[in-house]
This record gives sequence, C-alpha cells and structure tokens, in this order.
Amino acid sequence: AGLLTREAFNLLSKPVDELKVFISYRRQDSTAFALLVEARLRLAGNHAVFVDKLLEVGGEWRSELENRIRESKYFILLVGSTTFDSEWVRREIDIAAEAGCIIVPIWQADVPRDERTPEVINARQEIRVERETAEGYETAILKLLNRMGYATY
Repeated sequence: AGLLTREAFNLLSKPVDELKVFISYRRQDSTAFALLVEARLRLAGNHAVFVDKLLEVGGEWRSELENRIRESKYFILLVGSTTFDSEWVRREIDIAAEAGCIIVPIWQADVPRDERTPEVINARQEIRVERETAEGYETAILKLLNRMGYATY
C-alpha cells in the first residue's frame, strides 16, 4: 500500500483534461513551426489541437476560426518577423483575449518586440526561441509543454 500504480503515475505526467489549443501564426513566417508544435502536443497526448490546415474547403473559415478560438483554453501565438502585419492574426489575438484564452506567445529567434506588438501580447510572459537551431526550437517547445502541465522528462 502507499505505492503509486503505473496508471496513477501516468496521470501526473499530463493534464487531467485534454486542453483545447489553437495555434495562431502567419504562414509566411511560421508554417513549419506551427506543424512542429502541433506534432509535439499530439505526441504528448493532446489531440485537441487546431491548426488551420484542417479547415474545410469551401467552408465559412472566418466563423470557424473564431469558434475554434473561443472554444480553446490555450491560444499559442507563433511570432515571426511579419506576424503583426497580418490583420487576421491581430483579429485572432483580440478574439482570444475576449474569450479569456490563456495566450502564450512564442517568439522566433531574433524577432524583437516593437511598436507593432499588440499590448495584450506585451503584457504576457513570453517563450522565446533563443537560436534558430533544432535545440533552440526544442527548448521552446519543452517550455510550452511545461507551461501547459505536461511532464517533459
């Protein structure tokens, strides 16, 4: 008695509930990174991850994106050099803030905060890809997984 069963121990390595996640990014800056984040979240056991590659052709994509954001607990924003030039990304940020999502910005290497950075993003603790290397991206993703309650050991 008193020993943790393997099932109980496994519960400690990830959040109790599958967390709905919306990954926001600008295609020209961050497509590959978005797919990597999605793959790592799925590998960690979370299958409630939305990346806009899943939109139905011919569907009402704007309303679908808005609904997906509002349903999400986490709004992961991948910040590249032109992310804040996108009117649609800025709209997604506003929807996430209005919906009460936990907004987690992940800044790609060498991308500075500047006058284009929305205040709602400036107010958040960031995760930063320190170097444009596999290790740099891996470290940032591990920080994200830890922030979301996944064990990364």
